[in-house]
Parts: sequence; C-alpha cells; structure tokens
Amino acid sequence: MRPAYSNAVQMLKTESAVLFAVFGILTVFIIIMVEKKEISRIVDLTKSVQAVSFTENRFPKISVGGKDEIALLGKNINCMLMELEKNYDAIKKNNEHLYHAMEVTNDGYFDYDITNQTIDISQTWLKYLGYENNLDLVTDIGKVLDGILPEDRQRFEEALHAFIQNGGELFYEEVRAYKAQHGYIWVLVRGGIIEYDREGNAVRFVGSLSDITKRKENENQKIFLLQTDPVTGLKNRAYMEKKLEEYKQEEDPVFSILMADVNGLKLINDAFGHREGDRLLKTIGDIITYCCDDADIPVRWGGDEFLVLVRNNRTYAENLMRRIKYELDLIVSFPIKISVAAGCSAYKKTDMDMEQVISRAEEKMYRNKLLESRSFHNGIIVTLEQTLYEKKIELPAAIERRQKICRDIGKQMHLSQETLDELDLLNLLHDIGKIELPDDLIFKTGGMTEEEIGRKKKHTETGYRIVKTIPEIAHIANSVLYHHESFDGSGYPTGISGDEIPITSRIFSVVNYFDFLTNRNGQNSVGQEEAKQMVMEKAGSKFDPEVVSVFIKVTEKKEYMD
Repeated sequence: MRPAYSNAVQMLKTESAVLFAVFGILTVFIIIMVEKKEISRIVDLTKSVQAVSFTENRFPKISVGGKDEIALLGKNINCMLMELEKNYDAIKKNNEHLYHAMEVTNDGYFDYDITNQTIDISQTWLKYLGYENNLDLVTDIGKVLDGILPEDRQRFEEALHAFIQNGGELFYEEVRAYKAQHGYIWVLVRGGIIEYDREGNAVRFVGSLSDITKRKENENQKIFLLQTDPVTGLKNRAYMEKKLEEYKQEEDPVFSILMADVNGLKLINDAFGHREGDRLLKTIGDIITYCCDDADIPVRWGGDEFLVLVRNNRTYAENLMRRIKYELDLIVSFPIKISVAAGCSAYKKTDMDMEQVISRAEEKMYRNKLLESRSFHNGIIVTLEQTLYEKKIELPAAIERRQKICRDIGKQMHLSQETLDELDLLNLLHDIGKIELPDDLIFKTGGMTEEEIGRKKKHTETGYRIVKTIPEIAHIANSVLYHHESFDGSGYPTGISGDEIPITSRIFSVVNYFDFLTNRNGQNSVGQEEAKQMVMEKAGSKFDPEVVSVFIKVTEKKEYMD
C-alpha cells in the first residue's frame, strides 16, 4: 500500500503545483489584460486633454466608455470644457468690444511691470502714433518716457512715482507725447495698481491711453480768447490781474508797472472809422511788444490804455518808456501824429496791494498827458490842415479869400473878436469830416446813389465829432455841424432854421456859396455881380436875409475874385 500512497501524494503535489501555476498564469494574464484596457482609457483621456490644451480647441468632447471612475472623470472634464468655452466666448467678445472701442476713440492700453521696468503697450496705440515698424509689445519704460516732451516728463515721472509709492484710487495725468514722424499729441494717462508683492510693494500697474489733443486745443483756444485782446493780440486785463495775484505770493517781488494812454484814438475813430482806430491800437501794441524783453508782459488794459508788467527795476522801466515813445514818433502811416502819455511806478515793500502800484503809474501817466495835451492837440490841428491840403479838399487861396469876406461881414455886423476867430477856424475846418471819405467820392457831384449822397452828407456829423474831441477848437463844433443848414429849415443834418443856426454858420454858408460860384474851375465860374444876384435870390430860403444884405454891402467895396 505504501507505493500507491506515495504515488498518490506525489500526484497530488504535482497537480497542486500545476493548478497553482495555471492560476498564477491566469491571474497575471487577467491583470495584464485589465491594466492594458484601463491604462489605454487613461492614456486616451490624457491625450484628449493635451489636445485641448495644445490646440485651444474646446469643441471636441472626451469620450471614455464604462461607468467607473475614469468614465466619471471624462464627464467632469467635458463639463469643465463647456464652462471654459462659455467663458472664452465672453472674454473674446469683451476683447473685441474693447479693441473696437479703442480703435474708434484712438485709445490704447498699457501694462507696466514695475519690478522688471518693462511696459506692454497695445499695438493699435503704437500704430496710431506712427510706429509701424516698432511693434514690440514689451518696451523698456525709459524708452517710453523718452517719448514725452521734456516740459512734461519731470512732472509726469514725479506724479507716477508718488502714486506708486503712496497708492490711490486713480492715476490721472495729461502729457504731450511725440509722434513717430513729426509733432506731438496730448495724451490722457489713467490707471491703477492691480498687484502687490508680499511686502505690500506695487508690482503691476495697468491703465489706458487716450488722445485728448482736440480737447486741449479747444481748452487752449478758450483760454486764449478769455485772456487775449482780439484787436491787438496782446494779453488782456483779466490775464494781467491773474499774474499780479501770482506775484503777490512771492516773498520779495521785484517789478515795475508801466502804463500808457493813446492820444487821439477817439479822433481816429470819429474821423476814419473804428477799423482805422483798431489798426492804430494794433500798431501801438506791436511797437510796445517789439520794445519789451521776453520777461516783460505787455497787455491792453482797456480802451486806449496799455500796461506793461516789467520784471525789472524802475530804471529799466523808464528806459523802456522812452524807447516806446521814440519808436512811436517814427510812425507816419496815420493821418495824425501818433503819441502816448506814459507813467511808470516800481513795486515797494510798503505797498499793501498791487492796486497801489498801478494807481501811482496811472497818476503819473495822467500828469504826463496834461503836460503833453496842448502840444499834441496843436499838432493834430496842423496835421488835419495838412490832410485837407493833401486831399485837395481845401486850398490855401480859397481859405484866405473866404476868411477875408467873412471877417469883413463880421466887422460890419459888429461881431466880437472871438466870433471872428471862430469864422477863421470854420473856413479852415468846415469840411474836415470829408477826410474819412474815399477820394473818388469827395469831389463827385452827379450820378451819385442814395447811399453815396447820404454818406457824403454825413461829413458834417463826422466833422463835428472830430472837432469836439480837440479842446482848442471844440467851440466851433456846432458851427461845423450846421454849416449846411438852410434859413428856412430845408438843409441838413438836423433841419434847424432861422436864428437856431449859429451866426458863424449863416455867414459862412453865404460866403462859401459865393466863392464856389466865382472861383470854381472850368467854364462854370460866373462874375461877381452875377454871383451876388444868385445869392440874393436865395435870401430867406437858403440864406439869412440880414447876412445877405451885409454881404452885398461888403462886396460892393471890394473885389474878392482871383
């Protein structure tokens, strides 16, 4: 029995070993097959995720069969991709809106890495500035700052540094930036800090860039109009008052005020119109500017007054005043001699305010005006007389003839010496208002339009205004105004009659008509007797009968024809 038992045991061992070997091989095979299948699914999942990552294509969905954890992971990844796709579309739309908005408004953006001192500027903005061949988005901050005009760079750097150090809600600065080819634009830089390091230091600063050139031009134009006199182009009183307020803040200001008043502006306006008066003001403003140094500030103070703020001592101001007067003496382009009365005053430490300095300069100016006024007005009278001769409105011989007759009539009527002197002046200046008329209209008699007739008749009113502005001859203003009035009220400009017309005007109108008849050019002149007859025919209508009667007596004794 023992051999059979031994054989059975041996067989059992052999079979057990085979069984274990088969089981082991089967187990290994099953494990290998399972691992191969699962690993394949994981690899497929990984490749799908990598494909999305590398191609940025979120539309393909990841498909993993089964109901285990891998399949669940695949589903979760698909949900995540769907959310990413939605967010990506929203970001894309926002970027497109931002791009188009900045393109339309000429705006740009920047991202400033404070740690590395680099700045990322949008391409559209660089193109807008003309940098077509320099579109590197990462730019050294120093190069960017070099693109700012030197006058603005220091202010901008100081403001940026202060903002980065101290923080704030919004950075806001306006600077001028060079364009690539030529010129510059005004840029509004707005931004804020969006990232700090662990120590609380700012490391990232982002913002926008906007072209505000048109706005600045409009602002500057408004400021220019508010602070500039439109006639002379000089700064105006509002600008000067602002400057004076600034000087009040200085510890020890050194300056002088020069004030000048134009002589004869009203006369120029009345005689030649406000356009000529404006030309006078512009000329004087140009001369004052020419005489001033760059540090001086000339302004039109108002009306016919100019003021110069001199950033220097009184000696300089007085020399400047003399130079301005000298240059004005050289002007010969106006019908009267141009001059100004001037005065200057230096700022004193005892002055309570700037008005005291101006007041002293103004007082000296008016004192100077009083001293010069008589000689100035006498000079104007001479100038007006010369203008009458040059335009051939009057001839010395004709004036002398009329003056003789008028004086003889006046003496016969026992008029005062003062009235006789008025007659002399009236003979000289009765047609002074014609100097503002064009030459072709002065001597035009026939074929005139209603407008030309009206304009020519206005010479009496113009003459009145001219004479009224000169104190030495202002007393004959009414005589000049009424020398074309008729005794019966049919004359012009007001239609007064009889004794309302000054006696000087009544005498002059008779003599002027007689002289016109007897001494006019050509074959139309008549003899003295015929002219006297024509004068008598108008007695009681155009002429004062009493004056005509005296005139006839006077002319019987003398011959008043050339």
